[in-house]
Amino acid sequence: MRKSALPPGPVLAIALASSLTAAAAAPVSPDIPADVTVEQVKAALAARPGHADLHGRSLRDLDLSGLDFSGADLAGANLFGAKLAKAKF
Repeated sequence: MRKSALPPGPVLAIALASSLTAAAAAPVSPDIPADVTVEQVKAALAARPGHADLHGRSLRDLDLSGLDFSGADLAGANLFGAKLAKAKF
């Protein structure tokens, strides 16, 4: 049995960082319809102000005007066609 030169913690961290980088680099298709409603987005923002988790969600064509997304995780979110007038980021 071959031993790794690195302890398991760093190996796991490197593998996790590598997969997260690959996921972040994946293009978001604008063809994916919204998978949440405006009401669900508002509820997520209200439940965790400054920490809402909307990453990877499709918000396509939703009217999100005036909402405060400050601190929200929108990594990989599909905002194609979303109305964002007066929204805060």
